[in-house]
Amino acid sequence: MSDRQFPQIILGVERSATGQAALRVAVAEAIRRDVPLHAVSVRPHIFVPVDDFTQIYRAFDEALGGIPEGVDIRPAILDTPVAAALTGRAHHPGDLLVLGAGRQGATSWWRRLWSRSVVRSCLRTARCPVMVVSSSSFEL
Repeated sequence: MSDRQFPQIILGVERSATGQAALRVAVAEAIRRDVPLHAVSVRPHIFVPVDDFTQIYRAFDEALGGIPEGVDIRPAILDTPVAAALTGRAHHPGDLLVLGAGRQGATSWWRRLWSRSVVRSCLRTARCPVMVVSSSSFEL
């Protein structure tokens, strides 16, 4: 953990309907607050390099048509456990952690349970506000 003195927005990037809604909300909050947006994804397996931001950029393309101008986007790939990685980044009291509500409509009960448990864990352990966004929460 750093001794950083300025707030930031931390987004848990996920390429689902709720993930796209969370991305839109996070961008709007970063613009409103004039702070950096840390777009964080979790490395799916050890063979993906920590500097491969392809999935993060695809999420921005799908949700907004690309990276919006005037927003300081800082992509990052983290290792699991997911909740600990996200809350470890979001430790300043002025930070905002933005997450999708879970994979609504996911075909696998395991996927739904796993993503919701990440949200619950972040809500329980984060030292900053956590915003949980559903797919219908924010439309551009």
